[in-house]
Amino acid sequence: DYNCDVMREDVSKSAQPDIPKRETKVSVILTLGHSASHRHKVGSDGFTHDWSFHVTSMQGHKIQCFIDRIVLRLHETFPDPVRVLKKPPYEIKRERVRDF
Repeated sequence: DYNCDVMREDVSKSAQPDIPKRETKVSVILTLGHSASHRHKVGSDGFTHDWSFHVTSMQGHKIQCFIDRIVLRLHETFPDPVRVLKKPPYEIKRERVRDF
């Protein structure tokens, strides 16, 4: 497990060293990514697409220190349309009959 207290201290010191610790603000830039690709050949399962969704940090920070969970609300036609990601990697990969 990663020590988030150390992470917060390291980020605070490097981000804004002139602000007292009790007033330190930290900015973390998140990257939300999505991809969908059409399969060249339909599999025996009938799936035609592969898709993925992910959340990462552009600066390479361990974002679990700043994020409690990621909630994805997919279209209601998807099985289990509400997905909750509680720990890294914050990513979903699925095979589907249509794109995401």
